[in-house]
Order: sequence, then structure tokens, then C-alpha cells
Amino acid sequence: MAGRVIMYSWFLIHYTQVLLAINRFMAINCFMTYKKVFSYTNTMKILVVLSIYLLWIIIDAGQEINEKTHISGGAPFK
Repeated sequence: MAGRVIMYSWFLIHYTQVLLAINRFMAINCFMTYKKVFSYTNTMKILVVLSIYLLWIIIDAGQEINEKTHISGGAPFK
């Protein structure tokens, strides 16, 4: 689980860095297109989608671990 969290956190960080690099390039070279594509709200939408994806992966990984170890809220240990 920890490895999966680290891996997807790494991807989220690097996707964010790529998005920011494109953002800076567009701001310098194509300002009118930049204003339409990379407005504050559009950038935040993209980051929210990436964050939700990461959260979904973490929750899915937790469910897989529970299924493999048969942990449930059922009967106590005997």
C-alpha cells in the first residue's frame, strides 16, 4: 500500500510540474491562448481531477488489501 501511495504521489507531483511548465511556456509565448486554456479555474479543475484520481487509487488499493487479508468488520478473533 505504501509503495502504491508513493508511486501515485510521485506521478501526481510530476504531472503537476509538467502542467506548470506548459503553463509558464504558454504565458511567455502565447498569452492570448494561455488566458483561455490556463485560467486559474481551468488549472484548478485539472489539479482536482488528478487529486481525485490519486484518492481513488489509494482507496482501491486499501480495498484490495482488505480482500487479500480477509479483514472485515465481522466476528472477533477466536
